[in-house]
Amino acid sequence: MKKYALSFLLILALLVYAYYKVFIVPTNLKVGQNCPELICDEGYQLSALYQQNYVLLDFWGSWCGPCRQQNKEWVQLYERFRKKEFEGKYGFEIMSVALENSKKSYKKAVDKDQINWPTKCVDYNRMKAKAAIAFDVREIPTHFLINPYGKIVGINLSAEEIERFLKQRVTK
Repeated sequence: MKKYALSFLLILALLVYAYYKVFIVPTNLKVGQNCPELICDEGYQLSALYQQNYVLLDFWGSWCGPCRQQNKEWVQLYERFRKKEFEGKYGFEIMSVALENSKKSYKKAVDKDQINWPTKCVDYNRMKAKAAIAFDVREIPTHFLINPYGKIVGINLSAEEIERFLKQRVTK
């Protein structure tokens, strides 16, 4: 009897988790949609950045373990593609938006993770940040791949998927 109860609880937990991942977490934004505008307090404007580039827009936090792990992958991706040319005229940039509550933790994470792209934004309102609301971010890490026309071409892609996408478009 205990075996069946344990199996039932395990199946129930998996169903609840699947429901959460499918119905609760996903952003309302979809691939193919125009992305919302984002102007962060540091003065960076998303639309100005994507007019010349493919942009990986990454929402993360210093307090988020999976985000910190993913930062390592983004640093490698950035180094691999930042000087490449795509489709004859576009580049690749990353714009990160840290959803924080501690300036000290944020600065420490940026240094430790070696986040070296220039377009770093931080908002100390965490999930209530204007950018998080505009992009309907419900959990982090959440990221969007945006093309030079402002269209979302990927949501929460892995580093490998982004690399394949970019490699198909490299011209130089």
